[in-house]
Amino acid sequence: MKKRLNIFLIMIGVASLLLIGRLAFLQLIMGDRYGKIARFNIIRTTLITAPRGEIRDRKGRVLAYDVPRLNVCAIPFEIDDVEKFAKKLAPLIGYSPERIVKIIKKHKGNKFQEIVIKSKVNTEVMMRVAEYQGDIPGLYLEVLPVREYPHGEIASHIIGYVGEITGEELGKPRYSGRRQGDVVGKDGIEKYYDQYLQGKMGEVEEVVDASGKIIKVLGKTQPRPGYNLYLTLDFELQKECEELLKYYVKSLSKISGEPLAGSVIIMNSKTGEIFAMVSYPGFDPNIFSKGVSRKDYQKLINRKDYPLLNRSIAGAYPAASTFKIVTGSAALQEGICTRYSPFYCSGRHKVGNLYFNCFVRAGHGPINFHKSISESCDVVFYILGESLGIDRLLNYSRQYGIGSKTDIDLPGEISGLLPNHIWKMKTLKEPWYTGDTVNLSIGQGYLGITPLQMAVVVGVVANKGFMYRPFLVKKVERHDNVVLKVINPVISKRVKIKPGHFNAIRDGMREAVLTGTAKRLNSPKMRFAGKTGTAENFPTKENPHGRNHTWFVGMGPFEDPEIILVVFLEKSGGLAGKRAVPLSRSILNEYRKLKNGKN
Repeated sequence: MKKRLNIFLIMIGVASLLLIGRLAFLQLIMGDRYGKIARFNIIRTTLITAPRGEIRDRKGRVLAYDVPRLNVCAIPFEIDDVEKFAKKLAPLIGYSPERIVKIIKKHKGNKFQEIVIKSKVNTEVMMRVAEYQGDIPGLYLEVLPVREYPHGEIASHIIGYVGEITGEELGKPRYSGRRQGDVVGKDGIEKYYDQYLQGKMGEVEEVVDASGKIIKVLGKTQPRPGYNLYLTLDFELQKECEELLKYYVKSLSKISGEPLAGSVIIMNSKTGEIFAMVSYPGFDPNIFSKGVSRKDYQKLINRKDYPLLNRSIAGAYPAASTFKIVTGSAALQEGICTRYSPFYCSGRHKVGNLYFNCFVRAGHGPINFHKSISESCDVVFYILGESLGIDRLLNYSRQYGIGSKTDIDLPGEISGLLPNHIWKMKTLKEPWYTGDTVNLSIGQGYLGITPLQMAVVVGVVANKGFMYRPFLVKKVERHDNVVLKVINPVISKRVKIKPGHFNAIRDGMREAVLTGTAKRLNSPKMRFAGKTGTAENFPTKENPHGRNHTWFVGMGPFEDPEIILVVFLEKSGGLAGKRAVPLSRSILNEYRKLKNGKN
């Protein structure tokens, strides 16, 4: 009995020592770790991503929306052995264990946050993962919204695209409250109105055990979807304009042997609403929302025709003869001429020891101011520009908004360039000459203007001095159709020119369509007024053949304009009357059909 008792006491002693040792190990050595686990496992808060608001055209047609995407995720803190976790998960999702380990270790600084192991998994993978989820602590499935652009390239420069927030963006005030991994607008409407489109995160509070299994759901806050935006765009008109511009540009590209580009803008002259705004070539924004590869992105940015550039607001070009609207109205207002003042065009104009040629080298002969607009006589505007002088010409140019942003609700707009003596001395180390003024008077030289700025200039003439700020978002609406905000037209300034002088410019533009440089546009069904422009270019690295840019800008119907049209063809070659005007006619035909419900 004594021997048995001693053995029993020894066993009790050993067991006690083991128990004390284990308790000491758990409390003294592992206490901090398990304390954290216990605190973490008592209540876990999981964020639920909110879907972005939809982007729609003026008639409610959806241009951008969210679709669900399934992701396989992990919470690193719940994984005891990363290698073992990876070996179990690898055959379920088709990844190698090494790849899974690399992903988890890359995010080792975010132990308590879900990290995506594999995104966009199909239903088959989801079911396999769901079956084994309970046996692999730290493994989760999540459903995230992903942006979808159902019409691909159509209106891509306006709508923009989304992508994962960067470290640099996280440091900016406008992204306050966002976290790593959030999706934000990167360009276009998606970026400009990101705060409206971005919804409010929801969350789930759950009691879980040490293995991560849910014991009880304490509460759930549903996410609030982002607000829906209704654009001023008409999708059908936008689509027709894109297809026409694409066809014309591709046809001209075959002639020139190099990739060309262009822009088309149709704006409501009475409000500043943009009905259509095209920059060709475009891009498919879906490649960004679904995760663009570095290789594909490099292909995009290395293309010679720059598809990511929104030429309508970020491409600056010589305005050519469309600028005569500015020079002519300034000369009328300053009393330098009247609408019927006579001039004589010999085909060139002398300034000092230099001669500046008219585009009609033989000259127009006797010509009055009215006819000089319709026939686009350079010599008349050389004379007017020289008489005005650079200071007065710059003053009126600034009033028209040239050299300034239009403040359209899009990111990336540039101011263009309205050159003066300070700019020239600083940039070229040369003084300003009278010849520079003469060049500027016909929209040549150093001038750089965007197609949208030209639309605003024509809008000022159509409204006899009133300038409307162009805009793209018409209203903001909650997901339950409650209207939160309506964007009203804004008159940004008044150009100080008498209404009668604007009438003179408009009459000259009407004559250009009836008998002048834009006569290919003449039609009884479209009582339009317009101005052509052919920007002569010297060869450069970007334009080695020095091919002309061509413009058409106009308004219609002539008596009471309802729309402004701008057509710009980059490096199209030829004259605007043979390049930009035929395209303008096709676009106006489509506009008329859509307006009359024939399409």
